[in-house]
Amino acid sequence: MKKLLLAFLCFTLTGHACEVYQPDKFNFTTSVIDRSFFPYKNNGDKSFSPFFQVTNCGALSNKNNFLMISFGPQNQELSDRIKAYDIANQTRNSGCKISNSPFKNEINYLLRKRYLNEKWKAIKSCYRIVVKDEGDQSLQFPEKQPGCEYAVNSQNEMEFNGGYCFFSPKEKSSYKISFKLKDDCLDYEGMRKLDIKVSDFQAVLNFYSAGDSSGSSLDLIAIKSFPLRFSVSPNRDLFLNSDVFGFFTPQFPANFYLPDTHLGTPEIMRSRNGKVVIRLPLWADNNCPETCRNGYCQALCDYSQPLSGEIALSEISSKGKILDSGLNWFQGGVILPRYQGEISGTTHEVPEEKFQVGKTYHIVMTFNDPKFDFQSFKQENQKKIQQSAMALPSIGSSAIPTIPSIEVIGTPPLIPEIIQIGDINFSTRINSAFDILFDSFEDFFKYKFWPPHFKEICHEGCTPIRNEYLVLSLDFLVKNINEFGDYEIEVLRISRKSTLLEAYNKFNPQMPKISCARRPSSNRGK
Repeated sequence: MKKLLLAFLCFTLTGHACEVYQPDKFNFTTSVIDRSFFPYKNNGDKSFSPFFQVTNCGALSNKNNFLMISFGPQNQELSDRIKAYDIANQTRNSGCKISNSPFKNEINYLLRKRYLNEKWKAIKSCYRIVVKDEGDQSLQFPEKQPGCEYAVNSQNEMEFNGGYCFFSPKEKSSYKISFKLKDDCLDYEGMRKLDIKVSDFQAVLNFYSAGDSSGSSLDLIAIKSFPLRFSVSPNRDLFLNSDVFGFFTPQFPANFYLPDTHLGTPEIMRSRNGKVVIRLPLWADNNCPETCRNGYCQALCDYSQPLSGEIALSEISSKGKILDSGLNWFQGGVILPRYQGEISGTTHEVPEEKFQVGKTYHIVMTFNDPKFDFQSFKQENQKKIQQSAMALPSIGSSAIPTIPSIEVIGTPPLIPEIIQIGDINFSTRINSAFDILFDSFEDFFKYKFWPPHFKEICHEGCTPIRNEYLVLSLDFLVKNINEFGDYEIEVLRISRKSTLLEAYNKFNPQMPKISCARRPSSNRGK
């Protein structure tokens, strides 16, 4: 175990060997209307041809090391507090499940694995990464590579497909890295023949220095990480499309699918500035039936959904009267396609005197319009992102990697042995829980094209969007404050009112939580 922890520290803190630049953040979309694949920024300019540029690899070249490029989809767990990407399609069952689940149908590990395999099928069938030496020098790379398939376009250009690929950079070379889409994936007929079921997914492009190209080396140095989003425009024979703000803009469904949504247990703790930090998680299920026509199927829940509402916090008097505290803020997040689990949301600070031991409090969360609620949530939290980024120290242009397949929910399990490259990923920040969460949100916060202006809201049927399509409420008692400054609470009642979801009012409910079976410790090496 000590050797493993030492390897972890070396893996985490080593410096970088190349410099990687990205002109601007961008996402990619496939438009089947004009059979095009293009990136989109805020201006929707298709003439913008994005690429990643890799330069100054002298240190890496002098060591005869490889540049490893990894590309893989996000691997969804049961909470968005865990952000993992799979670059070898070797995800393992964490042994975790939702206890006291509020959902009718469980999305278990086998289903999550199936959804991950569908993303991998789309990646391997459709997407290619092109590596080009700008100086027209010949590319050097291992002929046999365990993590990718590649094709040589010319002496200075290759393209590959798969989780991770290696090449040997030259000291004075500059490389352009770009994406392309196979022609078979530019229309629904081609995607139908390939049996592509994915319409919207998150992915990551990582750059590493690698000591060898075996795919099992621990000699990996993180250089840079770029989260990306890939989407396919909805089939107009199946769904109404969002408004077009220019010819080369992404399209999304114009109808909002309302996930099965419930309140979670509030988390309250003292902060260092004399205030109290409160987080109100949601539990949501973004799964729904497909609609099919001419052999091609899609669903509204194949796309990411904004899930935000306004929170009002009040005290309940000893006589049962709700006392308005004037405390209101927006909460929520983004629920990814086919996801079921916790949306942990963001924290909000309130005056310490608002929470006292022995008193009872009332929380109500109101959902009015999916787009405008999310915009309000976005505006409140963009300031937090900026403040967090300014407060954290910088370590050059390096990034901090994490050990593969660490699932930290509640009590952390033992760090697994690293047999080969698995769910390796790293964040560009020194990760607090806040930063990890906002690494996911920033991609959705940046673009004006998402979320679209929704026309209707749907669950089992559709209805025009009106005020208060969903209202969730919760009463809780503050029992005490523990030695760590956390408020221990008891949930007394939860309720739900909705135009589309089943209403309920429950007293002394069993609240959902994530439970994990601990893995047996290994005796190897003893």
